[in-house]
Amino acid sequence: MLKAAVICSLLSAGIYSAHAVEVDKSAAVAAIGVESDVTPSGSVIYSIAFESYQATHGPQPSLGLTYSSTLGDAVAGRGWSLVGISAIVRTQKNIYYDGISRVIQNDENDPFMLDGIRLIRKSNNYGAQIINYVMEQGLTRVKAHVSNFGAICYFDVFYPNGAVATFGFSTNTSNCNVYPLTKIKDRFGDCMDLAYTYSNNRYLLSEIKYFYDANGVARCKVTCDYKDRPESLVFYENGVKVAEDKLLSAVTTYYGSTPLRTYKLDYEMIYNASVLSSVSLNVRGKDVNPVRFSYGTGEKLAIFQSSTVQLPSWESPTVEPGRFAIHQGKFELENDNTGFIFYEADGAYVIDGDHYTNLYKEDTPVRVYASLTADHVSSYYTGFSMGKGFIDCFPANVDGEGAQEIVKVNTEIVERNGEKTEEVTFTAYYLEGTVFKKYDAYTRTYSFPLAGGVVIPKTFQPTDFDGDGIDEIFITTQNAPLGDKDLQSKIYILGLNTTDALYAGTPENYKYNIELPSFEYSPEELNDLYGKSDRLFMSDFNGDGQIDLSVINNEQGLTTYSVLKSDDKFYINLLSHYSDLTRTDLIGHDVLLGNLNADRCTDIVITPEKGSISPLWKVLYAAGRNTFEIRTFDSLINSAGRSFFLHDINSDGFSDLVCDETSTDNARSFSAVLTKDGVFAIPIEGRDQLPYNCKLFTSDIKTHSRIPDQFLALNPQGEVTKYAFQQNGFEDLLLTTFTNSYGVEEHSEYELIDRDVPFYTAKYDAPADYENLNSGIRVVTHKTVTYKDKTYSNLAYRYENGIFHKKGLGFLGFAKFTEVDSIKNVSKATFFDPVRKNVINSMETYADRVKVYQVKNTWEVNPGVVFDRETKIHQLKSQTVDILKGDTVTVTFGQYDKYDNLLYQTTDYGNGLSESDSTTYQNVSLPSFFFVGIPLEQTSVSRNLQSSFPVSTVKVVYEYNDQYLPVRIQKYTEGNRVSEEIKEYDEEGKCIKEKDRSYEQEDPFVTSYRYNSLGYQTVVTDPFGHESTAAYDHKSGMVIEATDHRGNVVKTKYDEFDRVLLVENSDGSSSTASYFWCTDESKGLYAQAAEKSNGEKAVEYYDALNRVIRTEALRFDGKTVCTVTRYDEKGRPSTSYPFIEE
Repeated sequence: MLKAAVICSLLSAGIYSAHAVEVDKSAAVAAIGVESDVTPSGSVIYSIAFESYQATHGPQPSLGLTYSSTLGDAVAGRGWSLVGISAIVRTQKNIYYDGISRVIQNDENDPFMLDGIRLIRKSNNYGAQIINYVMEQGLTRVKAHVSNFGAICYFDVFYPNGAVATFGFSTNTSNCNVYPLTKIKDRFGDCMDLAYTYSNNRYLLSEIKYFYDANGVARCKVTCDYKDRPESLVFYENGVKVAEDKLLSAVTTYYGSTPLRTYKLDYEMIYNASVLSSVSLNVRGKDVNPVRFSYGTGEKLAIFQSSTVQLPSWESPTVEPGRFAIHQGKFELENDNTGFIFYEADGAYVIDGDHYTNLYKEDTPVRVYASLTADHVSSYYTGFSMGKGFIDCFPANVDGEGAQEIVKVNTEIVERNGEKTEEVTFTAYYLEGTVFKKYDAYTRTYSFPLAGGVVIPKTFQPTDFDGDGIDEIFITTQNAPLGDKDLQSKIYILGLNTTDALYAGTPENYKYNIELPSFEYSPEELNDLYGKSDRLFMSDFNGDGQIDLSVINNEQGLTTYSVLKSDDKFYINLLSHYSDLTRTDLIGHDVLLGNLNADRCTDIVITPEKGSISPLWKVLYAAGRNTFEIRTFDSLINSAGRSFFLHDINSDGFSDLVCDETSTDNARSFSAVLTKDGVFAIPIEGRDQLPYNCKLFTSDIKTHSRIPDQFLALNPQGEVTKYAFQQNGFEDLLLTTFTNSYGVEEHSEYELIDRDVPFYTAKYDAPADYENLNSGIRVVTHKTVTYKDKTYSNLAYRYENGIFHKKGLGFLGFAKFTEVDSIKNVSKATFFDPVRKNVINSMETYADRVKVYQVKNTWEVNPGVVFDRETKIHQLKSQTVDILKGDTVTVTFGQYDKYDNLLYQTTDYGNGLSESDSTTYQNVSLPSFFFVGIPLEQTSVSRNLQSSFPVSTVKVVYEYNDQYLPVRIQKYTEGNRVSEEIKEYDEEGKCIKEKDRSYEQEDPFVTSYRYNSLGYQTVVTDPFGHESTAAYDHKSGMVIEATDHRGNVVKTKYDEFDRVLLVENSDGSSSTASYFWCTDESKGLYAQAAEKSNGEKAVEYYDALNRVIRTEALRFDGKTVCTVTRYDEKGRPSTSYPFIEE
């Protein structure tokens, strides 16, 4: 079935290639190496290594480009990053590691990450000048250097192989967000240095120097060049403005001052983003055909498409849709359909003299719908009525499971023991089938005080403040209700799994003033009340994922509070005052919240004054650390009949502007302006009509990602019109076609996972603190390899049970990942345990749907505890079963030492055959040196119960010098020493002498070595005193002349790619090689020819997939003997008998 689905997909969707080109045969016969893969998490990976000079000793660069379909904008365009460099980055605390979510404080208590892996603090002597860390996984040790003022200046990183790296700059005296790798030194003292350009608060690698001579001069280097980025990517990190305003344009590798290889990067613009279009290579003056990349599935128009769905069981209400309250949530456990709650928002607190009147009618229904993605059908759930004293109704996750419940809020004044109080009942409903049922376990009633016998108006908001996946109910009361200035605002935080309030009090300087309407207020009067009311909203100005509380009033301006949890209680602390934005400043203006740049912080947008002709918009960009940067710009005017909202129209991660406009004849339409460079700058041509008298709202009904991807309009007849923009700033920028230097194309297809798609299998068994994430993730579903319209590889990918960690780790991966080769009828399934650090539990291979191979693993995973998450992962057992052969091999892993060295393992091959291996190690852990895993003694015991010698024991014993190089290696069999090897080294760690002897020898065989200044082996003297010598091309490291002990000389010449061109022997014979493009492509794409001085000639022809498809050999009689190799659809070769070409 899956094979058929793959073929159907290719036939229906077609394959898009923007760069189908012919190979330029004026270029050199060579190719740029590119590796590709699909990860078990569903992303496409491409890697290009920048080949540099390979030194004989010391640290060496390993620069390259890597593409990931999950990566955003970086220094090489969307999805592409420069790899091979490291950095330590300051990060925020979260519940998993630290027991609390906390934004970066810019002090020594902040946590850090090394190349994306959390550093675990091991020293708690606060105020000390050294802080010790370890990596969460692995053996790397990290030491932070702290100034006298508590600033972390730089880091030393100790690797288990004895190398030491410096991150940051030893001259630094202040806290930094990023500490880049600046030096690495191996245990022999050889160094590699990295230099950077600091541009707009971003480190850009400029040069790497390595392979130093005795005078401290670097023999080799790698340089990086940059060009200006066409688009402006500005965002904020921990209060610092950062601009990604450069693109990597070239990388050049050198030996001395001679350039060896230059990689050039070219870009194109898609929408408002730079994408890497090609990488070209020049090797010592010779050009290589570039590799090319294309994105998306073709050009899409900048237009909206609409479709309409009729809500079933819709009874036309007596109220206009504009007065409806609409909430959306995820109510179904079995799928991620977005549900909608509709109810008539008549008002719970309307001033009626000296009290408030509730206008809600208890028999009014609350409508709930879902499945609005369908064109004609949606689901209608049997809901409930408002009930007496209805105030509000909203979705909330009250039990921590995957689906949300609906919470209905009702109030009643009761008298108990002669005292009147307000009792507020929160009734939870869960969905069973198509009916919402009361959830008694999470239905609670709380008592609140009255003000002179009158209820105090309250605002309700469900929010997951502590990130545990369970929503708390936030409540704030009106300040000075009915003019009573002695009654100040109060905040309550309630959890429906407990009867006690988690917080009840008034934070520092907190006031929430709202003006409530009386009966028969006109629209103009209602607008005036809104202008006199404070603004209250939940926000994330720091981008740390922690929800903060913000209020704008006249007394303090914009005030932000953190809401933190400790010991099952919440604490609300004042974070900041921003006095330049008060409620008075907002009279006649609307406040919109969104994200106008790429930092995930909530920005505040203020519209022009209502009814004016001013086009001036103001944005307060959240800069982190509770600060803002103000910017004004021109965009749409806020004329009469217009209203605005923010919505990410094109899914590029930036909030765009939508203008809802009503004309004088009551006709409604909308227009949109896309965000570019942090402002509303790209207007979408034309206006789209809206249904008459409709209510607008946004939703994620397409992606189910909980980020709105469409906006919708509800009319009085219960028809919902959906508006979707055709351009997609994420989907259209995914890399879909890679073309290599030979013109072979690799195509990738992506889709969103959902519970109903054929390539994904959902589960519902996630443990506590985890969630089955079954939607909102875009994964690779197919990958094909084609050349000139012929398909050579066709792979499909299937996924099962995505797991999400709710307390800080995020998406962990899938429990099962399957790759299906529909051409070879082979599939491979890998089973992971995402909850236990994604260890591989088993792997299965199928041929023609029959299991033929299986591997099962057993692991011990210790993730540590909060505050000390140093993780140990040890494999305990591995069983490999070759089902076709009937062979089973079982490996049992024994004890590990504290440095994760395996001390003992046994391998059972079956049929009485087994082997046991044990090793003892030396581990050196000093304050300034770290080198572990040095084997001292290795013992192997082999057992064969069918042999006359059932047990055989071999032992190897090592001795080391001060540099931990082996100087003596002794081998024992059955307790008897059988051989000995003694080594001597120079200061750089190169072996200069070897002495080997077996047990019966008195005098050892001695072999000595000499090296040139570059470390290349130039002279070898064997045990008989015979010398052989070699000379090298310093720029390539290739042997150009070799002389044996008899004086025979072999000279070799190479081309720019270090391929052999000419070999000259001392007897006068020679051979040549050449590489050329085929003019007759029926023979191949390119060929390699060899010719000897005796007249022998041979040619091998290759196709674009680097397969030999033809050989030719010139016989003594002048005739050419040929073979032809053909490959079937599965790639299996079939070679002809030799034949003579006429």
